[in-house]
Amino acid sequence: VLVGQERVGKSSAGNTILGKEAFDCKISSSPVTLCSQKLEADVQSRRISVVDTPGLFSTRLSTNMVKAEMLKALELSFPGPHIFLLVLQLGRFTKQEQEGLKSLPT
Repeated sequence: VLVGQERVGKSSAGNTILGKEAFDCKISSSPVTLCSQKLEADVQSRRISVVDTPGLFSTRLSTNMVKAEMLKALELSFPGPHIFLLVLQLGRFTKQEQEGLKSLPT
């Protein structure tokens, strides 16, 4: 499950993991991913599932909508999640990102 702020490269990281252009990602002034999405691929003879999520503290979704999408991501990752991958912009780890980690469902 990919988590992090908006526009830090979660979808791009997912594409790298899957080894193909699966998730929609582009340079944009507004967030591209607004709902959790699961995509799969065979990587080195193993089936890999990656769940992309909207940004924590989204500028386009309410706090409740973001929480709902995080819960949806957990459901999509069944029988996992096995890994939460925190995607950060190189060179920073902000207070908001630290708080965002605390808001993840447990």
